[in-house]
Amino acid sequence: MEIIKDLIHFFGGVREEFSRVVWPTKVELLGTTAIVLILVIFFAVYVGAVDFILKALAAKIF
Repeated sequence: MEIIKDLIHFFGGVREEFSRVVWPTKVELLGTTAIVLILVIFFAVYVGAVDFILKALAAKIF
């Protein structure tokens, strides 16, 4: 029974913390999501280009 009381207390605390969260607006959420997607694409292209260049250099050396 102690575990059940602890779980009830834990989830009560979780519920209380969620009520304190300041949730972003839809516009803020879409804006930050767009920024994250743009950065992910940029870095994927960058890492791919660096990989391609280093692979070509390694092929010429070896």
